[in-house]
Amino acid sequence: MTEDGELDSAWIPGLVPDYLDVLPIDPRRSTLANKQYLYLSDGENYKLIAHAAEDAASNAKQRPEMNDPRRMGYAYGIWTPGAVEW
Repeated sequence: MTEDGELDSAWIPGLVPDYLDVLPIDPRRSTLANKQYLYLSDGENYKLIAHAAEDAASNAKQRPEMNDPRRMGYAYGIWTPGAVEW
């Protein structure tokens, strides 16, 4: 476990193999926990973001609805309404 989360090859439990063959890996292949895809769920809500993404600022202009309100211009992704402020 790190300050930013846990590094784990099964970072979205229960998704593989029922829904995907393998989990996606951030193309940067960074070993830094804060420069990866980040996922958090409480069992009801979830948030999945590309954290510290190099294209976050340009993505925010093109797809503002994906700009993470907690990490403006720094990360983007998808989430449920209950997880928007995580």
